[in-house]
Amino acid sequence: MSARARGAAGHAGGAAGHAGGAPARRRGRADLAIPAVVGAPHRGRMATAVRDLLAASGLGVDDVDLRGTPRRVARIWTEEFLSGYALDPVEILGDPVRGEPDPEVVVIAGLRFHSLCPHHLLPFRGVAAVAYLPRARLFGFGRVARLVDCFTRRLTLQERATCQIARALCAHGGARGAGCVLRAEQLCLALPGERHDASEVVTTSFVGALQGRADLQARLLQAVGAGPAAGPVWPQRRRTARARRR
Repeated sequence: MSARARGAAGHAGGAAGHAGGAPARRRGRADLAIPAVVGAPHRGRMATAVRDLLAASGLGVDDVDLRGTPRRVARIWTEEFLSGYALDPVEILGDPVRGEPDPEVVVIAGLRFHSLCPHHLLPFRGVAAVAYLPRARLFGFGRVARLVDCFTRRLTLQERATCQIARALCAHGGARGAGCVLRAEQLCLALPGERHDASEVVTTSFVGALQGRADLQARLLQAVGAGPAAGPVWPQRRRTARARRR
């Protein structure tokens, strides 16, 4: 079995803002957050939970190495792993460039992302390529990158995020068609043993008019280096023969 697993994107949910004072907005299927958002992150409670976890692991929480760990973990979770919930795809795609001629296709590749697996709370990271077929509206490249952040900086599945990104470009951006490819290293797959330490997962979603464009789909896969000759999504350190024998 190949170390590279390819996943076709299926049904997906989307971005919901944090509860508590967020303005109401149109919410379709692609806007529902999975897992459901029931409140805003509370750093103090998160830090306490991390401290309890360390103590339950039999570690000295007042040790010099761990003294600031609960606070640091709470900060990185809220800023890096949960910040996507506060982003709104409608707002991200709500200020397009108009009046320009429509190119055949717009492809933005090499977008690095990171996310968190909801099953093991282990991170996965990789590169994204996003394409869309414009319909009288163009989007700044930074906005497309932010759309990727919106759906990946949360507890989610790679398959789900792939589909959400592509669908948002059609549902909220009015694109005739859109596609997304995520190529990532999944730590929940790599950690159990060395048998999978070089594995990677490639997920794709093509919606609208892009579903029937095999040529553009192939271009998008090439944009993330997905193919038989593709190198690793993140450079691997070489191990010596002695290290491999241990």
